[in-house]
Amino acid sequence: MVLDELGKSLRDAFAKLLGRTAADEAAIKEFVKEIQRALLRADVSVSLVLDLSQRIEKAASQEIPPGVSRKDQVIYSAYNELIRILGKAPVEPRIERGRANTYMLVGTQGSGKTTTAAKIAFFYQKKGLRPGVICSDTYRPGALQQLVQLLQPYNIPVYGEPDCKDPVKIALNGTARLRDECDLIIIDTAGRHKDEKSLLEEMEELSKEIKPDRILLTVDATMGQQAGAQAKAFHEAVGLGYIVVSKMDGAARGPDSVHRRWGKDKRARAFRPYRFRVEAARVRRSEGAGRPAFPSGDRAIEGEGEGAGIREVHPRRHAGTA
Repeated sequence: MVLDELGKSLRDAFAKLLGRTAADEAAIKEFVKEIQRALLRADVSVSLVLDLSQRIEKAASQEIPPGVSRKDQVIYSAYNELIRILGKAPVEPRIERGRANTYMLVGTQGSGKTTTAAKIAFFYQKKGLRPGVICSDTYRPGALQQLVQLLQPYNIPVYGEPDCKDPVKIALNGTARLRDECDLIIIDTAGRHKDEKSLLEEMEELSKEIKPDRILLTVDATMGQQAGAQAKAFHEAVGLGYIVVSKMDGAARGPDSVHRRWGKDKRARAFRPYRFRVEAARVRRSEGAGRPAFPSGDRAIEGEGEGAGIREVHPRRHAGTA
């Protein structure tokens, strides 16, 4: 997996510096170059890599505290700078028990919204909640059938109206239908590559009418630095609660792109650490174990996953939500 390759490259850089007898100027420069190469191969923005490099070099040039070696100071500084980028603490998705929480998934076509909706539903079912999914995608043929196929084996209710072309009506009807029997209602919306303006307008209307507790944007990890621009556009339209980075078994580009292409915007400060990544294409149990099969996703939820892929942002308050 590409994300694992990034982790290995970073570990190798640290190990190489640790193996040196002393951290002289040449060793520190080589260490910084190794970090740069690892991040740039993962499509981290050049400006971020340069900023991180300068911070590490600045820390290396500062006075060493008593009892601390130059090598330890450089490693400690580099570790803290990487934590600053990737996020320090796990974010716990906000699910309030005793009532129907509503999550709305948005994103462009092919980003993985439908599969993500199924995986999130399956995950929270294993946590003891009663999830339900609404298909309000009136554009893509087979969207409802896909959800039914993914979730029917696990007795997770799926609501849809195949003959209705009004996504707002479908979402409202589905919410009313599932409210009494579900703790978590996940709304899968339409997405399309072209006509972005109409897509954002549709998402804005859905958000206004449904008043979801959180809105989740699903972005494809292979998008690279375009993910940030997409996140910004959706956030300005509907106010995002979380960002899901899908297809991370094939790329490590998306997470940093979301974080840094938006980085000069003050809203970037609202981003919280990664929470969740979506990898496998099917919803099923892992072979030989009673664990959800979005590999490592359950560990990420517990705060142990490496580079997991949901970020939380401070959403604009929707009227009528807590």
